[in-house]
Amino acid sequence: MFAYHAGILDNGDPSGRVIHDKLAAYAVLLNGSDEIDSSDPHRFIYHARSADVGRYRLTAATPKTREPVRVLRCHTLRSFWAPRAGIRYDGL
Repeated sequence: MFAYHAGILDNGDPSGRVIHDKLAAYAVLLNGSDEIDSSDPHRFIYHARSADVGRYRLTAATPKTREPVRVLRCHTLRSFWAPRAGIRYDGL
C-alpha cells in the first residue's frame, strides 16, 4: 500500500519487474524466481526476464542515471528472504 501511495509502484500488478522511467531504474520488484539464492538479503543476483524493458536501465552507465535502486520483495518470491504477505520494501 505504501509503495503505491509513494509512487514506487505504478499499478496493481505485483509481477516481478524493474520499475523505471525514461531516465533510470528506481526500483526492482522481486517475485517468483527473480532472486537467485543468496545467504544475505542485501546481496543477491536478480534474474531479469527477457521481456522486461527496464532491465537495460539497471545497467545504464552514465553518471546521471546512477541512482540508488529500491528493492521490493513480494510474498510470492521463492526465497528465504520473502515476506509472509504482501510486498515489503527492503532498502536501497
